[in-house]
Amino acid sequence: MKKNKIAALAAALFIAGTAEVYSLGLGVQFGGGLFGTNAALLISPSDDMHFAISWNFYKDGGYLGLSGDYWVWEPKLTKVGSGALNFFIGPGFYVNLGFTDPMILDLGLRLPLGLDLKFKKFDLFLQAAPSIGIEFLPKFALGGGGFFCGAIGARFWF
Repeated sequence: MKKNKIAALAAALFIAGTAEVYSLGLGVQFGGGLFGTNAALLISPSDDMHFAISWNFYKDGGYLGLSGDYWVWEPKLTKVGSGALNFFIGPGFYVNLGFTDPMILDLGLRLPLGLDLKFKKFDLFLQAAPSIGIEFLPKFALGGGGFFCGAIGARFWF
């Protein structure tokens, strides 16, 4: 019985201590990159891990993209009202699938960096992300898909 109480107390302390770490952010971003202007849905399972599912449709087809970033360094630059303006940088990845003729598939690495205006339940960000990758379709090419993209976005935190 005593072991159960200790285990329950340890679990409660662990959950309380990590509640902020495991917050969920949902939002949108708009930007440009390899395929022109795009829109994306954002899913952030934690304060420093961010995923975007993007799409772009244009007259010759369209594309779907997935990116994931891990903000490893996010120093506070200044206080803004009840929030803070932070700089961020960290490694990331991307995968793009273009529905064109011929079809395009590339994946690679990116280095997102930017500014994040963060409040308790909401944030706005502006980022740039130099990227380099491997093109698999329509032909295999090392260094293919290298580009510079940028985005502006907003997230709500739950």
